[in-house]
Amino acid sequence: MSQMNSPRNPSTSSTTMDNVLVETLNMDAEQFDRPSFGLSQDDSIFGDTFDGLTSASFPTLFDPFSNPYQFYPAPSLVPHDLPPLKPTGNHSNKPSAFSKIELGELYCSGINVWSSDASEAGGYIEGHDFNVLSGIKESRFSSACSAHVLTDKRRKNNLALCRPAADPSGTNIVLVGSATANATKHVLMALDTTPLYRTSNPDPDQILQGITTTQNHIQEIHWLSNNRVFVANGTQSTLYTVDDLYNLRENCQLKWAHTDEIREVSFNPTNDSAFAAGGYDRIISINDLSRKSCALSAVRLDDIIGSVRWGAHNSAITLTTDDGRLFQFDVRASLRKASLFIDSQKLQLYSHCVYGTHYILLGFGDGDIMQVDIRKSLFINGTKDPFVNSIGDILYDHHQHLFLLSGLSDFSLWSYKSDQDTAQAWSHSVNTSGVNHYTHAIFGQGDANIIKSDEFGFIGVYQHKLNHNKN
Repeated sequence: MSQMNSPRNPSTSSTTMDNVLVETLNMDAEQFDRPSFGLSQDDSIFGDTFDGLTSASFPTLFDPFSNPYQFYPAPSLVPHDLPPLKPTGNHSNKPSAFSKIELGELYCSGINVWSSDASEAGGYIEGHDFNVLSGIKESRFSSACSAHVLTDKRRKNNLALCRPAADPSGTNIVLVGSATANATKHVLMALDTTPLYRTSNPDPDQILQGITTTQNHIQEIHWLSNNRVFVANGTQSTLYTVDDLYNLRENCQLKWAHTDEIREVSFNPTNDSAFAAGGYDRIISINDLSRKSCALSAVRLDDIIGSVRWGAHNSAITLTTDDGRLFQFDVRASLRKASLFIDSQKLQLYSHCVYGTHYILLGFGDGDIMQVDIRKSLFINGTKDPFVNSIGDILYDHHQHLFLLSGLSDFSLWSYKSDQDTAQAWSHSVNTSGVNHYTHAIFGQGDANIIKSDEFGFIGVYQHKLNHNKN
């Protein structure tokens, strides 16, 4: 989730799927020419879709956070002659029918040991930040800056930035956009981060490579192949092109199903014309950039969609809702029926990350991390991030075996040793301002280089040296 915000409409956790599917949206391309967009259909016609799930598979749901046994102990600590763990006292939750737990099955090849001691974090070697708004005023784009009101009066000339998008061809150029919703003008920029590997005081003209205005503030940017750039701005989605000199030009407005701001967009890793999107309108949509009316299918759930991920397999997408639920859908089938549904019964589930073949990390608004084994529909274990107070995004680098978490008010880098099934909090950006603010982070070029942006208008590069085996 690139823009981590509290839900605008507080919601409560649902323990059944009876009312999950509020409506299915008609994605017939001809319907997009009508004012209604063909959104409304009778919910009752899909009521039977979930009957089998709610009656048999999900009678009750295990609450891993309020259960006296919050997390199951490491397998080596579990005597095999003990009966299964059971709740005590007045707590009514218990392991559900779909996650029947056998002690011999507690071991997983995911993360079994978490080391979250902040004092053991190795730290970064070098880090440099650059104030983008100040740089614009001192650059060749200063006339454009003076003509556009980019800031919110309450922010006192801070240019809030969305999550950067890295160049798919492997350069140090990133695209980033202004994310202040109530500014009168908004910009999309191409920045060269190369000077930030050396200094915090670079020539602004070396950093700023291109700038263009947009109609709305930007939530998401994805730099695709063939010089295409996808931008989710306001309630709209726009396709841009970027040339070799990093001039940005609007290509077309896309027609899709969404009517409110997007929280996250995720592209198919093997076909970057296909993407899934979800957000405040509670709609999850599957889209194809090769179509004029890009939406292929969409359904509206019963709560705000906080994060969306397209997995390594072409057919699987996962999403989370702010009220604490994780869904998996097979896009080859109808979105009316989830292939996986797990309720954490914990609010503020803002982010998730699929790693390996069977494991998902969930990130919560209080800094909690929870690991899920999707083969068994089972919560395995978890920890609390020592640096990120509220987790807005989780990324995983499969080559370096690194997790990157970002949010309020920092980012953290975790080293994952797959041969030892351990994860260690390794570094963070060191928030020295003492003021809570949203931070976004992505992996840069080279080993353990992190590029971050924040709501104060800084773009930064942090270099790390990790001494761990890449398995």
